[in-house]
Amino acid sequence: MKKCVITFTSVVLFFVVGGACQVTADEVTKWNETAGKAASDSGLSGNPLFHSRINAMTHAAIHDALNAINRLYRPYALNERATPGASPEAAVAAAAYTVLVDQFNLLGLPAQQATLDAAYASSLALIPAGTAKTTGIAIGETAAAVILDLRESDGWNTQTLVDFSYPEGTAPGEYRFTPPSTFAFAPQWGTLPPFTLHNATQFRPGHPYALSGKQYAADFNEVKSLGGNGTTTPSARTPDQTQIALFWVESSPLQWNRIARAVSAAKGLTLWETHGSSGCSTSLSPMVTLALLTPSITTTSGDRSQPFAKQRRMATPTPVPIQPGHP
Repeated sequence: MKKCVITFTSVVLFFVVGGACQVTADEVTKWNETAGKAASDSGLSGNPLFHSRINAMTHAAIHDALNAINRLYRPYALNERATPGASPEAAVAAAAYTVLVDQFNLLGLPAQQATLDAAYASSLALIPAGTAKTTGIAIGETAAAVILDLRESDGWNTQTLVDFSYPEGTAPGEYRFTPPSTFAFAPQWGTLPPFTLHNATQFRPGHPYALSGKQYAADFNEVKSLGGNGTTTPSARTPDQTQIALFWVESSPLQWNRIARAVSAAKGLTLWETHGSSGCSTSLSPMVTLALLTPSITTTSGDRSQPFAKQRRMATPTPVPIQPGHP
């Protein structure tokens, strides 16, 4: 099977259309929330990389299942059309359930099976028996199988998540572990094939500022002035800035998907709008989930890989130690 390769901009383009809105967004948002609960209950939310990957796979499968029922987009991985009249709700439920059960079991988190089974049973119970239901389930399962096959050997399960032996530098500007941690987190995550780019190096950031430059000094001094803990190290940070920083500490996949669900509810988006197979607006869920995963791969790719511990740059005319209390 050929891998679908698209540009990052295409995430927005192929998930956005105009058209008639027919059914509610409940099934998509339900499974988005169900996935988040399973991740939170199992502890997976503590690993935002694996969590983001599962979310992206789930919503890519949902997109393809809906797109097979009403083809208005370029497919992501599944280039099939469902039998006319297939139930979109059944397709969404089957696609999400199949991906989530597979991935949670592969991660050694089988305790979530009961939660997922119950959610799937409640979804199917609301759909009348008949051809529409069975064909919807079939296309959902097919979409899930294709995305699972596509990502089966992407390298997620060969990652060293906690790398105590990752080399630290000693010269100014070189990578150091983030105190009090004594490891680098998933430094080779950038070797995974991205979901929405030709390759992980397509949009690499530029080189860091020169250590002797004004911009570097300005950034360093800003971090130094705002990053203190206010007790043993001074800080010019306002209470509002502290609250903002604490707000964004939460797991990114949990937080941004919750925000997406709130936006969907506030705007009254339909299933098609939320997942974009024949909607009147942007398809929120796949855009959010794919966009969350992509930067984590691209920013850790290649020779200039930066682990998910912050880079501690220690070069100023008068270097100062970075304290563990700094965010």
